[in-house]
Formats: sequence, structure tokens, C-alpha cells
Amino acid sequence: MGEKIRVVQVGCGLMGPILLGYLQEKGAEIAAVIDRNPARCGKKVDEVLSLQKPTGLTFEHPDKAEEIFRASNADVVIMATRTKMSDMADIMRTAAKCGINCITLGEEAFYPWNTSPEITRELDELAKAGNCTITGTGFQEIFCGYLVLAACASVQRVDRLEGLLLYNVDHYGSALIEHHGVGLDMDTFNEKITSTTSEIPEEPSYAWAYNEWICSNLGLTITSMTQSFKPVTQEVAVTSKTLELEIPAGQPAGLEARVITETKEGLTIDSRCVGKLFTESEDDLTEWRVVGEPNTTVSVPKPGTPFHSCASLINRIPDLIEAPAGFRTTETLGMAKYWIPGH
Repeated sequence: MGEKIRVVQVGCGLMGPILLGYLQEKGAEIAAVIDRNPARCGKKVDEVLSLQKPTGLTFEHPDKAEEIFRASNADVVIMATRTKMSDMADIMRTAAKCGINCITLGEEAFYPWNTSPEITRELDELAKAGNCTITGTGFQEIFCGYLVLAACASVQRVDRLEGLLLYNVDHYGSALIEHHGVGLDMDTFNEKITSTTSEIPEEPSYAWAYNEWICSNLGLTITSMTQSFKPVTQEVAVTSKTLELEIPAGQPAGLEARVITETKEGLTIDSRCVGKLFTESEDDLTEWRVVGEPNTTVSVPKPGTPFHSCASLINRIPDLIEAPAGFRTTETLGMAKYWIPGH
């Protein structure tokens, strides 16, 4: 990979500037930046963002994506926009038709084969026809994926995996915050979001995707999955800087998603994914408990979750470019590894 990798960035909210900065550090060339925010569209990237190096680019609107992709001579399209496959599919389709690899932080794309099978199969066929690869990654691949696999490899027997992912929703932009029900009153939250289902949900949580990813890696056969959503409240008022909104004590400040996966082999995965507005004393936390012989717990206090998310994506770019064509979830790309700049 001696030549510079050319990248089109789609989405430039809270995560976009981190990704662009990391790309420049790795020596990649930013070919275009696309964002639908009217406050940025048409403005010069270098006047809005403080990056290490000037780009000479202008924020372009997604309506021009195909034109931009075809003119960019890009190797990779990075998406930092939405969570659901249905919301990301148009850009992925366009990238595939243009023969450009695409990688996203959108959480459902981490393992969408069962939650959005028709879209994923369509994208798989388009990517194969365009001789390019589509995948999804982020914080969860390392901290809710390989970290769990490493813990399992250190014990004699695994009966149960119990996971907790705790993160501040205010670090990820307005789309994610609203997806967690922040700003709704309790009655509206319970009406629209609170739920329990054993069917494949219309709104799969992040834990649904990484539970399936873990099972795929361990060779487990899933027999059932149950997902529940409930509101998270705080005892004091908390403020979203992103939404410029104060949430009163006792009102929904976020969402707890719990996914319990049972397998034919008898191993259970019980994952809790808690995204909320934090008080001043709270910090991100990732923790996994392996119940078996022996019991063990791996804990990552205060991870820089948004920065790890972006770095995980950037480090996957060489694997993406070298991967066989199609929609490829990351367990098929080989072990995640550090991308040495210049290599």
C-alpha cells in the first residue's frame, strides 16, 4: 500500500472531524467531504474545521454523492451519519455502483445479516458487481468483540457472558441522542420506545449486533434472542450541549438496551448497552464478565469511546481495501490490527 489512500468522508458532525484528523495523521488524502447540514454545506472545510493540514475542499451535499464519488478517484468512502441500515443504504449503494469501498460507524452495519437481510444481500450483490467491499466497525469491534474473545480464550469453560457498555450520548451527535429518547417525556418514551421482543426488532440495539458477531466468531448456534428497551433517568437535571436542552430529574436522559442471546451449545450472552446524558461524576465504562471456569472480569474504565470508535474504523481501512468484494462483516476480514502510518 505504497500510494496514498484517497478517502471521501460522508457526515461531518461530532465524529467527522476526528476521522478527518486521524486520516491526515495516517497519510491518507482527503478527496471530498460530504455533509447535509445546511450550516456547513457550501462552506470551505478549512474555515469550519481546524485540521492539521488544509484540504482546499468545500462541504458538498449528499445529493451530489454519485457525481462526487465518480470524480474523486477515491479508494474508500467513510460514513459517519446514521445508525440503521435503512438510513445508510443509499450512500452504500452509490459507493458500490461507483466501485468504491465503503466503511461505516453505523452500528447496525456491524452485523446486519439477520436484522436487515434484504438490504444487506442487495448491498452484497452490488459490491461484488462493483468489485468493492462494504463493512461496519467502531468501538464495539474491539471492546465488545475482540476483548470478549480474548477473555474467553483465557478460561477453560464459558457458561455465560455478561456485558455492560456505558457511554455518554452527548458525544455522538443529535441523531444518536434522539435515537436514545433524550428529550421525550416519560409517557412518550414508554409509548414509542419501551419494549420487549423476542422477534427480530425494527430498532435493533447495538448489543444485538455485537452479540451476533460474538456468536459468529465462537461458532455458536443462536436459538433465541430477546431485546428490551427501558428509559434511564438521573436524580439531578442534566444538559445536552448538542441539543442545547436541559433534561429534568426523573425524565428520560437515555436508554438502556438489554439483549439476551441463548445458544444451542448452552452459552448465554447477556449484554446491557446504556447510553445516557452523564452527570459530572460519571464516565464511560466497558466491562465483560465471563462466568465459567474460572470466572473472570475484564474492565475498561473511562475509555475515550468516540476516539476509539474512529481509530477502530481508520485502522480497518487497509483490510477493507484488500478484502474480497461484497458486504463483509469484520470477523471475515482477519484480526483487527494497528495501521502503521506509511504502510
